[in-house]
Amino acid sequence: MPLIIFRRWTQIQQGETSAIKFGVEFVPTILLVDTDGNELQRSGFVDAEQLLKVLPK
Repeated sequence: MPLIIFRRWTQIQQGETSAIKFGVEFVPTILLVDTDGNELQRSGFVDAEQLLKVLPK
């Protein structure tokens, strides 16, 4: 499953297509999407342990 991480505000300011598509309003934003590009889960800042809980096994 694709994982998209927006970690720079410039990605949003420059109008990056995926930032617009998913309505990203702050950084960091972590999105878990399926292969069709549908958002499955959204999160803000997480530490390594929390990230492992978010990701599918």
